Amino acid sequence: MTDDARRVPRSSVRWRTWQRRALRVAVVACAWAVSPAPSRADSVAPPSREPPERPKPPAEPTGPRVKLGRVDVGPGIPSEVVRGIIRQSYGRYRLCYEQGLARNRKLLGMVATRFAIGGDGSVSKLMADAASTLPDAKVSGCVRSAMAGLSFPKPHGGDWGGREGEPVDVQVQLHFDPGERPGRLGSRRPPER
Repeated sequence: MTDDARRVPRSSVRWRTWQRRALRVAVVACAWAVSPAPSRADSVAPPSREPPERPKPPAEPTGPRVKLGRVDVGPGIPSEVVRGIIRQSYGRYRLCYEQGLARNRKLLGMVATRFAIGGDGSVSKLMADAASTLPDAKVSGCVRSAMAGLSFPKPHGGDWGGREGEPVDVQVQLHFDPGERPGRLGSRRPPER
């Protein structure tokens, strides 16, 4: 016993606290004495002062991609609003494109469309643009019919120009890219040796 332990009455709280600490030290010492000594390979390197590695960004999607190209909007509705509504339907356009990829795995190109947004916000006067480069007419038609179902806010004048209730002309370009298609047979060949 140490001198401190002799001075403290055994019934006090300090005495019990000291006993608990002594018991913990004894248990740790016994456990250390029983365990085998670590080898040089098991020893832990000192902590480095370098910042921890940052997690890698997620990989880009490898499936078919749809990208919104040029969007020209006449006065009456802000172009940001039209772009946002068109982007919300990317799933529909991608479905049309995937159906075309089932027929032709290398299908690539752009669908250009012209339409008018009527006074009630519905799409009218939908037609194909000559600038389209996608060779599959079924995919182009499917994309146009998906656009025909879009609903926009009612055109109005004010800060955006135009007259209230007057149709707004819109030109849209959607770019389609097959990307990589993992899991498909023959999608990538190993390099020949």
